[in-house]
Amino acid sequence: MSKRNQAAARRSPDRWFQPTAYRARSPTIIPISDLRKDAAGVIKRVSLSHEPVFITQHGRPAAVMVDAQTYERTRHELQILQLLARGTAQIEAGVGRDMDAESPSAPAG
Repeated sequence: MSKRNQAAARRSPDRWFQPTAYRARSPTIIPISDLRKDAAGVIKRVSLSHEPVFITQHGRPAAVMVDAQTYERTRHELQILQLLARGTAQIEAGVGRDMDAESPSAPAG
């Protein structure tokens, strides 16, 4: 590969996306300029890898990009955790009702 092609490869957003099996579990970090150059490619890779991409601006973290499926799953998990936290707080405060005492008895039969 020529020096010119090597330099282009180093600047390519593809250099930030290597197959998961071949890289350590370190986060993928790209500068916003790479996102501007190839937004469609970055989105495609995020969608396929299901791994977050951290986007930097002026060398500092600015945003995190995740695919829609991962985002929805994370929102759902957060809602469950919030419900559990609310229930725990109610138990500790002595508020609420015992579900075992509230449930109707099964019919004999």
